[in-house]
Amino acid sequence: MPWYSHVDADLRRLIEWLLDPDVQSVVGSCIPIPIKPGTKQPELCHRLPGQWTWETLEQYVSKNSRHIDGVLRLTHPSWGLLLDRLCVIDVDDQDTLARLEETVPELLLCPCERTKKGAHYFFSRPDWADVEGYFNGKRECDMPVDFKTVCGTLNSDGEIVQRTRGLLVVAPSEDKTWVRPPWSTPLTELPHHLAEMFVFRGEAAAAAKATKGAARKKTAKAAAKDAAVVNQTGPSEVVVECVKHDAKREEVVSLLKQLSPSRWDTYADWMKIATVLKNHDGGGDAYLDVFDAFSRSSAKYDVK
Repeated sequence: MPWYSHVDADLRRLIEWLLDPDVQSVVGSCIPIPIKPGTKQPELCHRLPGQWTWETLEQYVSKNSRHIDGVLRLTHPSWGLLLDRLCVIDVDDQDTLARLEETVPELLLCPCERTKKGAHYFFSRPDWADVEGYFNGKRECDMPVDFKTVCGTLNSDGEIVQRTRGLLVVAPSEDKTWVRPPWSTPLTELPHHLAEMFVFRGEAAAAAKATKGAARKKTAKAAAKDAAVVNQTGPSEVVVECVKHDAKREEVVSLLKQLSPSRWDTYADWMKIATVLKNHDGGGDAYLDVFDAFSRSSAKYDVK
């Protein structure tokens, strides 16, 4: 009998999957680790090389297993997964989850577990993620979505000088339930457009950060004045007409005008801009007319 045969069924299947040589060749050194109940903190150190391995997990299971009613059991309830060559899109809001599953078909095909707030979607980590700097870190987009993966420390030249595995709380922990477990659902490589959607880069990043910074600096006073709205005269040309708006809308319009016209032709960028505006300044549809006006500058605009 394997050393993990008596653990919780979900944990046992996860261990079996991760120990498969073919899976390890894809996901690397992803290993379950016990979590302090009610927290997202691991019980034991894992960041330094060799601190948490399959051997140390086996030792932990052996040391903490007990005979209960004549049956050997490991009763620790909370578990995390150290992330090496895995990427996880962590959605923390049910409304956002519903919208994303309607518009991003890849999220309906990948391994997934439901959480108290939303869901975790699992993908293998592509090589370009290292090259382009997609690492675990604080939320970078204005959606309630985190990007979980390996942590990377870069030097001034943009070179990776240190890698540490990220951490994600998984089933059988409280409020975590597999709906498409990785041992029965094919694991595919993270699509590039999903990384772009949840981790801003380039002009979209500058616009989003500038918008948030401007909103913090603005006072509550807003005077009604004429504003700029963009109507189509060609795929890369805009003309200004007048609508009423306040100072914040003027700032948003100004920032959107700085984006390349090609941003409105690319679905991933178009979705990111829509999400920023949807969640900016309290959320809602306050900037829907502005977004629609700029969308009309694209030759791909469809009124439907």
